[in-house]
Amino acid sequence: MDYISKGILTSYGYGGIFDFSNEDNPFKDWSFIYLPYCTGDLFWEATDQTYETSSDTTTIRLRGHVNFQVALEWLKENYTVSPEKIFVTGISAGSYGAILNFPYIKQEFPEAEFYMLGDGGVGAVNTDFLNNGLPKWNVQIPDSTNLGSEDFTYFDGISLEELDLTKIYAAIAEYYHTTVFAQYTTAWDYHQTYYYNVMSNIDSTSDWVNVDDVRCEWNSIMDSNLTLLEASADTNNFKFEYFVAPGTAHTILMNSAFFTESSNGTSLLDWKNSLLDNNGAIESVYCVDCEKPSDVPNCD
Repeated sequence: MDYISKGILTSYGYGGIFDFSNEDNPFKDWSFIYLPYCTGDLFWEATDQTYETSSDTTTIRLRGHVNFQVALEWLKENYTVSPEKIFVTGISAGSYGAILNFPYIKQEFPEAEFYMLGDGGVGAVNTDFLNNGLPKWNVQIPDSTNLGSEDFTYFDGISLEELDLTKIYAAIAEYYHTTVFAQYTTAWDYHQTYYYNVMSNIDSTSDWVNVDDVRCEWNSIMDSNLTLLEASADTNNFKFEYFVAPGTAHTILMNSAFFTESSNGTSLLDWKNSLLDNNGAIESVYCVDCEKPSDVPNCD
């Protein structure tokens, strides 16, 4: 491991795939390139945003994609021979950065065997965010110009209002069809539900924590997004699978539960190892008893 030691990552209290002393960790001997999340833009943006209040004006430099590109340049300079395997992942907001920036990494290391997993980011957003929020971001879409590839044209001319996560996954996974793309979430992820509620009540901050009214709605969108992606994979011959675990927890890869999590009789660790084997054995898993919180109404 270069640049930052694995010991430093462990000292931060990270577990899961950062528990390098655990013999069950499939990544214990891998090198890591870790990008901290610091600009609140899903690693998508390259612009400045100015925010005004009654007493102040603040400019925030939202450069998540620029930060990613700096890390990619470092990776290219330090790995002049293509690594044998590259696992691209992101946790929570980072899961969105992982999928949209995947083509940039693949472009630089075309000979490597790739895997991709989004952890805790299923893309449940509302139309207001797509129509009014996202267009302000200056998202660095991997179209043929930005990517420098005449073949990758799916995002050419696409409007940001059309850029929902299912379309992003489907386009990228179909183009890089030898890679297994996957997502993990719990069925009642509280944090994802909270941010969906924020989008739904963007001008009423006092309502942001009152998530109960949207719990069923978020769960339904989550289910629909994953189901649509799996159906598209079957139709268009690309590889996409998901693992939906019971409960409300948010993300798993940095948690010790990574080694003990199971859903519908399938161990997450076994499922993850099947993904890395890339042998076609991986299948989607959806909890049967999904442990719906007692305060959530029936979602009929």
